[in-house]
Amino acid sequence: MASSNLFPLCVLCFSLISYASGFSTSPFTEKMHQRSRGSALLFNLEESALDKAESAEPLPLTAEDLKILHNLRTRVVTIPILLVDSILPQQELSFVSADEKAYQMLKNTLSSETQEIGVIGFNPHDGSPLNKGVTAPITQDQIVYGIENGSEMSVGIKLRGKRCFEIISELWLDDTNSFYLAKVEITDNRKETMTEDLEDKAEQFYSMIPDQVNDFVFWMTQKDVMSPDELKDHLKTLGPIPTDWHERAMWVGRLVNPVPALRDGCPDIRPALLSCPSAHDRLAVATVALRASIDKLSNSNER
Repeated sequence: MASSNLFPLCVLCFSLISYASGFSTSPFTEKMHQRSRGSALLFNLEESALDKAESAEPLPLTAEDLKILHNLRTRVVTIPILLVDSILPQQELSFVSADEKAYQMLKNTLSSETQEIGVIGFNPHDGSPLNKGVTAPITQDQIVYGIENGSEMSVGIKLRGKRCFEIISELWLDDTNSFYLAKVEITDNRKETMTEDLEDKAEQFYSMIPDQVNDFVFWMTQKDVMSPDELKDHLKTLGPIPTDWHERAMWVGRLVNPVPALRDGCPDIRPALLSCPSAHDRLAVATVALRASIDKLSNSNER
């Protein structure tokens, strides 16, 4: 319970310090300097108990408050970085390597606090590594050893994207010189600011997507891009279209860019979705991708 009350206490202390700095000659400020170290989260002024810690009443924390505190504590983490391909949250990517360095990376991840690897891809325009990607949790049960050429050191694992992140530091080699580490910021709950005009446009993009998805699936069936069973399984894996702006755009990315990629499908928009600074931009990318894919499929020659 003590850790849960730490944030409100810090906010209160910061407010008091700011007040004292602005009004250093105030009698109240002088009194605060003379107080003992005992303090309270909520003072009962009516009983003149300003200086009595035993008069404190704990501030109630809601589930949302606790979630915010947890996000603040876990938003910046240090994780290994795997440069392989862009994937979105909930997408899976198989990784196999006979290099002992891969074994060292997985071993380090399993012993770390977060037990996550950062998966990043490449800029499709110049081939440079992206600075945004997704984390992939690692557990011992996921790792399969000796699956390539009977090598004892070969390892395989199916990575599943979880949290979006942005690299905020230079990369550095671990102590064994086997893999790179980086400090990253988890961006899933980062507050995004948009003008009223952009919010209106985002809402328009958001509303267009369901009809576009229906058209896309229709032409996927008509052009036999996937077999009926494959398409059914793909849509079942995706689940219903989300109502959240961010999640809806990411859902479209998983629809048009599954792993493995569709034949005659949409260009890879996953790097763009991960790099977009706002929900408006992500929804714009999603709608443009759907429109381009529908046009390509509907105008393609019959097989």
